[in-house]
Amino acid sequence: MCGLFGLVSGSPVAPGRLEAAQAIQLHRGPDAQSVQHLQVGRWHVGLAHQRLAIIDLSPAGKQPMLSPSGRSLIAYNGEVYNYLELRQELEGRGVVFRTRTDTEVIAAACETYGIADALQRLNGMWAFVWIDLASSRIFIARDRFGVKPMYLCEHQGSLAFGSEIKTLLRALGLRCAVNTRAVATFLRALQQDTSDETFFSGIVRLAPGHYAELGGTADRPSSRISRYWSLDIGADAPPTELAAIEETRALLDDAVRLRLRSDVPVGVLLSGGLDSSAIAALASERLGPDGDLTFISAVSDDPATDESSFIRAVAQHLRRPVREVRLEFPRAHILPLIARVTEQCDEPIGGFSCVAQNLLMQQARAAGVTVLLSGQGADEVFCGYRKYAGFQLQSLARGGSWLEASRLLLGFVRQRTVLGEFNIADARRYLPRWLAPSVPDVGGPALADAPLLCPPLGTRADVRERQRADIETLSIPALTHWEDRNSMAWSREVRNPFLDYRLVRFGVNLPMALKVCGGWTKYVLRRALVAHLPPAIAWRRDKRGFTTPEARLLREELRSGVGELLAPSAEMVRRGLVDAAAARARFATFLNPAGVLGQPFASRDVFQLLSLELWLRAYRENLSG
Repeated sequence: MCGLFGLVSGSPVAPGRLEAAQAIQLHRGPDAQSVQHLQVGRWHVGLAHQRLAIIDLSPAGKQPMLSPSGRSLIAYNGEVYNYLELRQELEGRGVVFRTRTDTEVIAAACETYGIADALQRLNGMWAFVWIDLASSRIFIARDRFGVKPMYLCEHQGSLAFGSEIKTLLRALGLRCAVNTRAVATFLRALQQDTSDETFFSGIVRLAPGHYAELGGTADRPSSRISRYWSLDIGADAPPTELAAIEETRALLDDAVRLRLRSDVPVGVLLSGGLDSSAIAALASERLGPDGDLTFISAVSDDPATDESSFIRAVAQHLRRPVREVRLEFPRAHILPLIARVTEQCDEPIGGFSCVAQNLLMQQARAAGVTVLLSGQGADEVFCGYRKYAGFQLQSLARGGSWLEASRLLLGFVRQRTVLGEFNIADARRYLPRWLAPSVPDVGGPALADAPLLCPPLGTRADVRERQRADIETLSIPALTHWEDRNSMAWSREVRNPFLDYRLVRFGVNLPMALKVCGGWTKYVLRRALVAHLPPAIAWRRDKRGFTTPEARLLREELRSGVGELLAPSAEMVRRGLVDAAAARARFATFLNPAGVLGQPFASRDVFQLLSLELWLRAYRENLSG
């Protein structure tokens, strides 16, 4: 896990620019830093790399790195977990390696198979630049699900790329306009990272599952984007329930096995829910009772959000200690903390869980645990969110399967799942227009004509299409964005077994009756793990996610601070992004809810305004207007 910055230009890279980028991204790679200038065709190329050493901790892992043949060069951020298998295959073709790194394996694979074929063979997370020195071609690639970041921008006839937006802004001295489309999508649809656009006009993301190619003989350094992978919704014959259970267990177990490869200590972010507990159990079994594995968990004194009883039940079942991080939020420190995390994440954040995650990473660093396994992605792959139960009920009703829909609904009643957790404020994005509560817009005049970056799915979309949308645009990109910045802010690496592409493809393509079944969400995953976990965890009824006392904090400790940030003098009001009166009315309604349907606003509806204002202030010097 590392940091990258690069510049491709028709003239030599300005002195000190790479070093400036290096300093900005130092948190991503405290173990080694290096800059390199080279000529690629007619282009001058400057690269800066910051290394967080995970595999082969020796100086041999320094980057940028030449391939074994010396015909290409790579600078890389991420981990390719199946590198040992690829290395053995390449050695069979005569490749002689100098290091034990996965970096050298990627470079050799790109030379041997070509960029598109090589990317298909990799299992992991990555963002890298690979330069074919023989043909003077430059390739920039990103992993299938965008776990590792890569941003691009054209600046004064040059093409710059980097792991973090702040690095591009500050190393290049940019002043960008606020992207009103991104702000409108954030405020009105509660979404971000849904397209290649960012909150900064002119800075774009390289899309997941894509690579960019630059030819060294072109007139200007512009890129041609190609897609190398997509999540296909197949029409294969559905497996039997037993076969699906066995394959789910086998794929997840192998995903965990690969992600335990490390030369530094490994831990698990254990929340007490099914997903992280499954990873904890499989990792513990793989390493054995004497294996070095640390559980790190967030606990609190708030009974509405604390999950310590579930966490301790898992730890006791697996006979391993757990390092508990008590989340405390002193009144005087909360706003500065949110401001710091917002700045670290480059763009506005969606909720207080992102802040809590940052604190958890800080404690992982204090514990000396460099690599952390996370349950991210399980809900999207196996339909764990409550909304999927609603989508399936709608799908069955539209298809005329009323009896099956009735049975499913009755199952939720009998099992006391899903229905008891229904919340009108959280659910309104998924309800039909005639049923969703009316929510006044807080957008200002600058957003009057701004289109959303994520057009809504049709109401008749297949549930698996909704899963794919969550994985590719609506959920996973934002979650992995925050997870990357939060972990790398403290020089930690997070790995996601549930985002192993083999498991994702299998899980999404399973029949819905194996995912939402008998009153349970994630049915097949529960069945696959029931022998590995306490029954209270495998068949846990409530769905909390990474919960925090966000609503209470906004109503109590943060009440006066939020009120001040929503004043007419606010930066978001001055720029015309938010209507001050509408924003204050929303906050007042949130503080004093009324009506038979309950609270029309979720805490996120208020938090997003707070985060937007703090983001504008953090990047004021880099925003025009």
